[in-house]
Amino acid sequence: MPAIGFGTYRVNGLAGVDTIVHALENGYRLIPCSVLGGTIMTESKYTLYVLDGCPFCSKVLTYMKEHGIELPVVSITGNEAARAELVRVGGKAQCPCLFIDGKPMYESGDIVDYLAKTFA
Repeated sequence: MPAIGFGTYRVNGLAGVDTIVHALENGYRLIPCSVLGGTIMTESKYTLYVLDGCPFCSKVLTYMKEHGIELPVVSITGNEAARAELVRVGGKAQCPCLFIDGKPMYESGDIVDYLAKTFA
């Protein structure tokens, strides 16, 4: 079951709550993460940044779910801290973005190819 970091969401903002509900309804497992000093901290060397409603993000998330790949997922929808971190580290707010040891990888096709090779 894919994982989604819940500590990064603004739970008082409807988008954050909707994102968590959507994730739970679609088989995602919540894992703790936090924003510390402007950096999203997770227990993984991977973090996938997504934007709600993005078809390219859905492509990556669907692949992960179909192949049982569990990675922390952070939605930038309604989450200014996560969006700012994505821009600070990656230089742009493009989603999906898979951070691998702190380095960004963009483009859903490239991300799916990487996941297929790495988690095969």
